[in-house]
Amino acid sequence: MKKLLIAIAFLSLFATVPAVRAEGRQDGSTLPADAVKLPTEAELAEAAKPADAGEKFPGDEPLKDRVLRVAERMISIPYRWGGQTLKGLDCSAYVQKVFNMLHLDLPRSAREQFREGQKVEKANLSAGDLVFFRTYAKYPSHVGIYLGDNRFIHASSRDRKVKIDNLEAPYYVKRYIGAKRLLFEENDVQN
Repeated sequence: MKKLLIAIAFLSLFATVPAVRAEGRQDGSTLPADAVKLPTEAELAEAAKPADAGEKFPGDEPLKDRVLRVAERMISIPYRWGGQTLKGLDCSAYVQKVFNMLHLDLPRSAREQFREGQKVEKANLSAGDLVFFRTYAKYPSHVGIYLGDNRFIHASSRDRKVKIDNLEAPYYVKRYIGAKRLLFEENDVQN
């Protein structure tokens, strides 16, 4: 009987509703995971469209602005290692999904993504650049999208969701290995 009670108590630990830390709440309380509204494919496609720019032509909005809008719209999507859907993404699938929403193809893994684009020095980072880290391997194993002001957005395995972090946080400083630029302004392109 005692073993049965221990087994029931143990199983009840896993039967609880998953929780997500409530961003910005002073008490640090949590909300049920289903309380976080995740974007749909249609909402992401809408975010990927050029913004109505008034007098400007719709195609005049910089591509990097659209990338950042889609990336930020995906905040709080759950992290899932190997995940490739809006129900759960890992870091490289998240970056790939953001770029795919804008019809830009990227390889699937952080290691392969690191081979793309033009190398950028940390001091010259620009919004939309990809930032890479060595987290568990000798090769690039984590990737995020630089937002500016030392902030980047990524699917965090530690926090189990897409979120914004500071590039200067000790954890990331220690693991940072480089950045790549895939998005160029018209005057950045060299012939």
